[in-house]
Amino acid sequence: MSEEKENTHKTGYALDLEALPSQQERSKAWTQWVLATFPGLIVSKMTGDKTNALVRLAKVGAIRLHSIIQTSQIMMNKPDAITPSEQTVGFIIQKSGHSEIELNNRHIQLRKGTMGILDGGYEFTLESIGTSHTHVFTMPRGMALAKLPGLLESPVSVIQADEPLLDYISFIIEHSFEHQSLLSNKQTTVWASALMSLLEGVNIPSSPDAMQVHWRVKRGLSEINTKAHDENLTAEDIAIEQNISRRRLDKLFLEEIGSTISFQISEKRLTAAAAALCDPGNLKKNITTIAYDCGYKDGAHFSRAFKLKFGISPKAWRRQTLNEQK
Repeated sequence: MSEEKENTHKTGYALDLEALPSQQERSKAWTQWVLATFPGLIVSKMTGDKTNALVRLAKVGAIRLHSIIQTSQIMMNKPDAITPSEQTVGFIIQKSGHSEIELNNRHIQLRKGTMGILDGGYEFTLESIGTSHTHVFTMPRGMALAKLPGLLESPVSVIQADEPLLDYISFIIEHSFEHQSLLSNKQTTVWASALMSLLEGVNIPSSPDAMQVHWRVKRGLSEINTKAHDENLTAEDIAIEQNISRRRLDKLFLEEIGSTISFQISEKRLTAAAAALCDPGNLKKNITTIAYDCGYKDGAHFSRAFKLKFGISPKAWRRQTLNEQK
């Protein structure tokens, strides 16, 4: 065993930049570690005088845990740089300091005690301000879509510090760094189930930005959420329901949320299908039936649209995501 590995084993830290003498070496080591650990995430700028980071790692089943103390920096998520099957959903518990997230021109702050949820299928910028301590846990995006669809209705969400269940989530993550190696296969399954149940129960408050969206767009999105499973639903139907032209409503959608009505219908159907495909409760359903349940009239069209969005076929997605949950 090398001296570096031996020290890492003794301290329990997977990465300690303090041990590297120069700023250049620290920056290089940190950039390489981030890229290897969080696919699609790149360090774009170090904003402090001295780069430093201290990292602890743990893995329980398909969920990876990271305790990170780091200095100021800016990181960017580039989902197009990796395959859809490599994308993850990240949960950031802010233990101290604060971080800022920018996504679709929205600026969101993570203060001490809050938890951010970031969908790795979207581009975003994550900045740590000053010295920041976070607990970050990630899971495959397919697993999150199957188990926690309600948490991924927005690409980024913030759970406030006064959320009662957040203390329990933080406690589970905190103690897993010490005890995860002691868990049997059965205990690992129970651990993951407990964490998922807690995450399912958290309340996601409406963001100020969501409250400011034009009422017609909010009403249209509500209609889509309710009726997307209907194979006959079209963008024209959403406009007719509001007694407004499709062209005008599409313009409002583009101005307010940056996408068309048809895009939102397709996104809702594809996300629902992705979740259904990796739900063990749907094993007896074939892919064509799931496509019909989610609003697709034609299985071939569904397969093309699915592969275009997720990068792999529905069959491959189902096999891969179910394996990740074992």
